[in-house]
Amino acid sequence: MMENNNIDTDDLNDFFRMLKTETKLYILSVLKGKSMTAKEIGEDIILNQNNINAHIFELKKAGLIKAIKIGNKPSVYSIDRETISRIKRYFEGLMEVSE
Repeated sequence: MMENNNIDTDDLNDFFRMLKTETKLYILSVLKGKSMTAKEIGEDIILNQNNINAHIFELKKAGLIKAIKIGNKPSVYSIDRETISRIKRYFEGLMEVSE
């Protein structure tokens, strides 16, 4: 999980591993700009809820999504913007031209 501003090789491996699965990509695209429960995320996917929960768990572990739980209500998931920003800054840094 990416916990600070630095991104190491393991962080990048986790990031790319998450992107190689169509279901995980779908979950990330569904969460673009909004928050949803696992049940809401899974409404369009032809997978059982346990499989969807497993994908959500992996995305959360990699730091790409975050969960908010209030009381007895189901967790609500959203994109972890801080992690995505760190990844973006890393790749932008690769594009910098040193003089």
